[in-house]
Amino acid sequence: MMTKDELITEIQRVREYSNNIIQNIDVSDWFRQPEHVTHVAWQVGHLAVAEYGLGLKRILDETQEHRSLLPESYFTLFGKGSVPRSEPAAYPAPHRILDALNAVHRAVLENLIQISDAQLDQPAEGTHPMFTDKRGCLRWLMQHEFSHAGQLGLLRRQLGHTPLW
Repeated sequence: MMTKDELITEIQRVREYSNNIIQNIDVSDWFRQPEHVTHVAWQVGHLAVAEYGLGLKRILDETQEHRSLLPESYFTLFGKGSVPRSEPAAYPAPHRILDALNAVHRAVLENLIQISDAQLDQPAEGTHPMFTDKRGCLRWLMQHEFSHAGQLGLLRRQLGHTPLW
């Protein structure tokens, strides 16, 4: 079982990994869709929405401060069941999406510091096939982000860049 401190360390580690990939993709490529499947903007926006849901909404009582982190449109554009669209005008600018990702991440870490290990063993809000308690929810947050980091790495290659590692 991972302790709270181990979870925080791993959540930071996966974000560093994702950021390394994201920072090595030029913003001019953010809306290109190789094979018409996905694009960087959708992946980054989806990570923001997912971290909000997994790291804040399912773990804590949702507050107005939390709700102000993401515009409501993000849940439609990047949430579960959304489909990446090929029109850049349908999305916020890349720097806005990245700012939202970073703001949610900061809020998750700030809130996790205040949660006890015992609280992490409590049931998570809602149901999910990958976890039942808050600790499992945070583990899934990391695993989910790693899967999207892989998609970002593949997108980067499809956009013509050499591997980072």
